Amino acid sequence: MLRILYGNPLEYIEKNLGDDIFILPDSISIRNVEIYLLRKRGLEYFPAEKFFTVDSLAEKFFDKRYKIMPRFMERYICKESLKGIAFYRDLHESENFITLLLEEYLEIKENMVVGKMPNRIGEFFRVFNEEYSKFLDRLRDGVKVKGEIWHFLTRAEMTYLLASELSKMSGRKINFTGFYYISPTLKHLIDELRRNNYVTFISEPIDAESSIILEKRLMADRIDGEGLKKFKSELYELPDRRREVKFIANFILEKISQLGLSFSDFVVAFPDAKVYQWYVEEIFREYKIPYFIETRIKFPEMPYFNYFVEKIGKISPNDLNDLKNSLSNILQEIMIKFMDDSETILKMWQAIQEYFIEIEALSIKDANRAKELLLPFLYTVSFGRFYGNFNTVPIVDLGNVHFRKGMYLIIGGMSEDDFPRPLRGDIIFQNETSNIYKRDFRTHEGNEKYRLYSAIQNFQNIIFTYPYFNNDGKRVLQSYILDSIRVNGFSDFSIIRMGSTELIFNKGRIYSERDAKILNVNKNGNSEQNEFCSIEELRIKISNIDLTPSHITVYNKCPRKFFLMYVMEIKYPEEELSPAKRGSFAHDILRDFYKKYNDLHIISKMPENTLKKEIKDMVNGIKIEHDEGMAFKSRLSRQIYDAIKTDINISSERKVIGTELPFMIEIGNRKIRGRIDRLDSMQDYQILIDYKYSKYRDTLNMFIKKADELYNPEKDFNLPIYILWLLKVKKSKKFVAFYYPIVSMGRTSPGKWMRVYTNSATPKEFLSNNASFFYNNIFIENLENRIKEIIDGINRCQFPMTENKNICRNCEYRRICGGMNEL
Repeated sequence: MLRILYGNPLEYIEKNLGDDIFILPDSISIRNVEIYLLRKRGLEYFPAEKFFTVDSLAEKFFDKRYKIMPRFMERYICKESLKGIAFYRDLHESENFITLLLEEYLEIKENMVVGKMPNRIGEFFRVFNEEYSKFLDRLRDGVKVKGEIWHFLTRAEMTYLLASELSKMSGRKINFTGFYYISPTLKHLIDELRRNNYVTFISEPIDAESSIILEKRLMADRIDGEGLKKFKSELYELPDRRREVKFIANFILEKISQLGLSFSDFVVAFPDAKVYQWYVEEIFREYKIPYFIETRIKFPEMPYFNYFVEKIGKISPNDLNDLKNSLSNILQEIMIKFMDDSETILKMWQAIQEYFIEIEALSIKDANRAKELLLPFLYTVSFGRFYGNFNTVPIVDLGNVHFRKGMYLIIGGMSEDDFPRPLRGDIIFQNETSNIYKRDFRTHEGNEKYRLYSAIQNFQNIIFTYPYFNNDGKRVLQSYILDSIRVNGFSDFSIIRMGSTELIFNKGRIYSERDAKILNVNKNGNSEQNEFCSIEELRIKISNIDLTPSHITVYNKCPRKFFLMYVMEIKYPEEELSPAKRGSFAHDILRDFYKKYNDLHIISKMPENTLKKEIKDMVNGIKIEHDEGMAFKSRLSRQIYDAIKTDINISSERKVIGTELPFMIEIGNRKIRGRIDRLDSMQDYQILIDYKYSKYRDTLNMFIKKADELYNPEKDFNLPIYILWLLKVKKSKKFVAFYYPIVSMGRTSPGKWMRVYTNSATPKEFLSNNASFFYNNIFIENLENRIKEIIDGINRCQFPMTENKNICRNCEYRRICGGMNEL
């Protein structure tokens, strides 16, 4: 018998602890139930022997030599299966492609396990399935590990076998709860158990559409309980994620002050807590709010990982035992050097021991191959850190709120970007790896809403927050779920929009010294600009800033942005492969290459394969922790090769004087320091080169062609300042300076992208490359005077907002600068 019960799972579990088995979706859910029963209800002990996940139940019923196939083995088999397949060959090195392919393929396989053959499988999947199944069959039938026969099965196969085993039970009271997605094999498990047992599927109350989907899926014998009841809530609309988290921090402290609550009375949930981690860590520490982010720890994120990578790069093992002993010695050394991280180091050693089991099962016997695969393995392994002190604010994924209880639940990120409407469909591959995406047919609106509805059951007050600009500065809509709540009448929440900085602070209560200063600054925003310097600390800080050409460029672009970025030091997190990070990687490779080969004539004589290998080895030495890391490295190798070949074609009669060359020049009683990307010599000319990881149209717009463009906020001052140093400090007689658009080099002739600054007759090597901009003494004087004006504005604390709306549209600070929220 199967019954669906709509109700409160915590209350049900508490009243029915005498039942035989409780099956929950994951260990976090079991942990939350344990905390509730022990802390809130004061039970003497938690009956852990009754609580299982599907995986832990399989471990209980099967021999230890039956294992669910680990993620690394799945990815290794996937890559091996692709080797003989021509389809999508250009994507085979993309980690994102592998992830999407595995998700899609394993979904198909799971349906096949329960006998539901797909109507049609394309040629790619047919061929891929043949190759992949060869590996699966061998691992399923048994491989020798540690002198014993071990069997590795997919999760779907293990669940199917478990269903067969549990079908022998009868008369038991078995409960399932907390499941959003009912996979084909999970449904098969429920169906087998319902034959001779009393099975209850407990669901939090959900809306009518979602309940119809659930009931059609399970075809229960009996349905009890009630639908979703009306609840009270408020919706706060804020400019961006950073201000959203700041508001949440102020809200928590204000409610504690007003109502005498403790931190543990609050739970903060986001659709993906990892996205908000950087903001939470910065702001909650600043506000002195004890918090705990429930997340999974990845070894590459740990402080010792780079040291570990460096060490294993130096070992040359003779066999697998030699490799294992070497790794043991390295980890002992790391344990001494990084004692504060001993817990995670021990877990990494446990993971490495599991790795040797997996490579033995995969019949990998070559020690150097095993060493090569170790790092990809460690990128697939993580461990949960899901506990904090009692009086802390948990920061969790929305899906992990169920089985919690408290006074206030604050649900952030309620936008279409963070909580998108699920789509149905098949996997879609495109040629550009950045555009690979998947419409996930495992999820639907019922599942997504269920995450939200299950979260609100055990809280007295629900607060929604919605950031109406995303990290790219684009306006985003509210999540469709908020519209659904309102339309269905579940909550008629009031909407409070908070835009400028002073509105972020509730009723004038300020909990952060930095907030007090920012608030004071914004209140003075319409008065004399030098009132910014009424804060002594800021005035001292400004005088101590070591100015660089980038500082000058940013101030010219927008003085208010300079203030927020360099004075208040409000930083926004960058992804591992953000445009700035990509540019940094390209700069590093070019720097190292031209340090090693400083004569372009010698480079021009290098065989093409030698040059490509040299570049590829340098690029492969970069450590990138991102799913697209391999694809980006491949693209970067090609771009660097094209750039160097183009550089040679312009003129191979040059020698590199220096790369990342430090310089200092004094202008307007302030010293400007920095590093010049590259300085070459050719005949009696000195050649300044400024690398830009961009397309040539972007660099063309940077050039200052005439004096009145010195006030154009879209112009770049880096290269002109390098020129001033070359003329004023180095006393150069003749120079040529140009931007080097790395992204465009291989696809565009120099005649399109090259423009040069010069103070003399343009060398014949550059004559064919279109325009030159002549720097005479009058222009040099105008340039220097403009830089003095900028420095004077910085010294006097003049930080007005730019009037150029184009600058604002692409600025990450525009939502908090005090007036540019609405464009």
